[in-house]
Amino acid sequence: MKHFLKLTGISILSYLIIVIVVTARDGVFSVVGKPFHLVHGNVATVWGGVVYTVWGILLAVLTVWLVKR
Repeated sequence: MKHFLKLTGISILSYLIIVIVVTARDGVFSVVGKPFHLVHGNVATVWGGVVYTVWGILLAVLTVWLVKR
């Protein structure tokens, strides 16, 4: 039960952090992209993939660390 609660807490926290990061990323690209004439979808898609990949790796490591603890 203890591991289930840890994993549930980590999952909820990670979901909230992903929402915050994606919202912040979109806000930054919409403001910074206009002077450079960047198409919003192209740059945000690449950086979105990077953000999701890095966060997924960190989340996997954090989950394993907390379960083994």
